[in-house]
Amino acid sequence: MISTVRRFTLTQSRNKKTETKRPLSVDTRNHIKETLLLMLKKRPFREIRITVLCREAHIARGTFYLYYNTIDDLLEEIINDSLHLIDSMTPKEKQGSLKKLQCMLSQTKDDELPKDRSLFPPCHKYLELEDYRFLVKDLDVSPIIVQKIYQHESPKIVPVLMKELHLNQDEAELLFKFIVTGSSAVNRDLLELKENEWYRLQKRILQFILRGLNCDKWS
Repeated sequence: MISTVRRFTLTQSRNKKTETKRPLSVDTRNHIKETLLLMLKKRPFREIRITVLCREAHIARGTFYLYYNTIDDLLEEIINDSLHLIDSMTPKEKQGSLKKLQCMLSQTKDDELPKDRSLFPPCHKYLELEDYRFLVKDLDVSPIIVQKIYQHESPKIVPVLMKELHLNQDEAELLFKFIVTGSSAVNRDLLELKENEWYRLQKRILQFILRGLNCDKWS
């Protein structure tokens, strides 16, 4: 029979291992994600193989599979991280408010836009993410980002479109998908421009969309 002191010592030892493993686990995940992001700056996503990724990250394949089943799972986590970051850039009371966005755009000069950009929708705000924005240039990654943004924002925006424009759910979802997809496609081209210039063009695009939706007449 193990003595009480011996049992306590074993428990302490297990707890220390658990405490040590947790930050190492987080560090390893982050290291794998950072490695893939660095690789994506040099080559398309579909050309990257797990074997090469592991070599670049200096980890064994078995280590990769401790955290991810496929490289697509890894990419999805990276995109989710980027969207969580965008969420943190927007106060909760302003999220999904198209009318507040309309007011801000009409009252803000072009050179002042960077100060009031917290109201910009995620597909526009993605250009501000220095660590992630280049992903929209990858033809395989970009549609996944667009779909994720649509899924993330749809519960907030679709009910508003249904109420204010008297649309059924299918119509509102289709309209919102059109807005997100079109805006994201244009934003890919804006990456080549200077920051002030793409803020100015984003403002024009958003004003065009919001006027078409008659946001100034919304309740």
